[in-house]
Amino acid sequence: MGVATAARVPVKRYNFLVPSVFQAAEVEPSLGQTPGPGVDRSVKKLCEYLFRNEHRIPKASRRLARRLAKDLASRRLGYVQITVQAYRTMIKELGSPLCNTLARELILGPVVGRRVDCA
Repeated sequence: MGVATAARVPVKRYNFLVPSVFQAAEVEPSLGQTPGPGVDRSVKKLCEYLFRNEHRIPKASRRLARRLAKDLASRRLGYVQITVQAYRTMIKELGSPLCNTLARELILGPVVGRRVDCA
């Protein structure tokens, strides 16, 4: 008897944790309004996960960067504010060696398949 095939597939928790940051804000916050405590809890969960799984930082950061580009293009500034808050919290919580990886992905990493014009 072997393990079921579904059990052998690794679960990519960052694929659940990154979108949960935005689902915690039930409605898009207006610009300048602080997001609710659910967003903070979700970001902290993501930070804890990334602290334990350093090799997932680039993937989670890439997902956040894609979401940031999409929300900028759609002019959904409340969600842009949530993304920036998530990055700020992650940089503060993860410390300098790990935040270098995070910042590198944000600044240098290309946003695949989408061009964003802010003008």
